[in-house]
Amino acid sequence: MIPKLSQQNFMFWSSLAFVLLMCILLYTFFRVVSNDESVRKIIFGSDSGIQFVTLFSIIIAIILFGLSGVLEGKELSALLGSIAGYILGKVKFTSNNSSSSNNQSNL
Repeated sequence: MIPKLSQQNFMFWSSLAFVLLMCILLYTFFRVVSNDESVRKIIFGSDSGIQFVTLFSIIIAIILFGLSGVLEGKELSALLGSIAGYILGKVKFTSNNSSSSNNQSNL
């Protein structure tokens, strides 16, 4: 009984610490965004700002589900891997693509 209680106590405090850390990060993010007009236009001027906030919230939820034991290792790795693939698939390599397309058009 005591090891089970110890494990629950650890999960409670680690989840609480993680939630506190995420609250600090979100507060800092929104404070920076609210103070600087140019940053606000850059982040929320396109759909990338909403995608950032949404993906950040989803990752927080997945990690909290993992800490609480709702999701196991296979589910966590599948979800986090798919999110990483989505994020990396959205990356635009403008400097490499523009220089390589210019080189190909000159040939």
